[in-house]
Amino acid sequence: MNPENMQGIKDLLNEWAAWSIDRRGGYPRQAAFASERVDNCNRSTETYYDNAPPEIVRLNDEVERLAPPFKRILALEYFDRRPQKTKAALLGIPRQVFSQRVLWIHQQLSYAMFGE
Repeated sequence: MNPENMQGIKDLLNEWAAWSIDRRGGYPRQAAFASERVDNCNRSTETYYDNAPPEIVRLNDEVERLAPPFKRILALEYFDRRPQKTKAALLGIPRQVFSQRVLWIHQQLSYAMFGE
């Protein structure tokens, strides 16, 4: 594993998380109850990334291909600011296992994005 690619995927994941948090977490830019009618027909995740850079959209696609347990670990790692020990406890796994899985996810995404 190329150390530059490892740092590159971490940086890209941080940027991806920032795009995701701005659109998924917290309060929306306009509250749904402020409108007369709420449109429920468009609930796909693609709408969150309409204005995102192409590499963020591509990374989001790669993240969506991960198995649900790995997506949960990735979400905890990048959206939850608590220590890894706490995140691992939420999943009922040792911290070392959590850390190893994060490393594996980084390797898989790095390969998918950079090919090395």
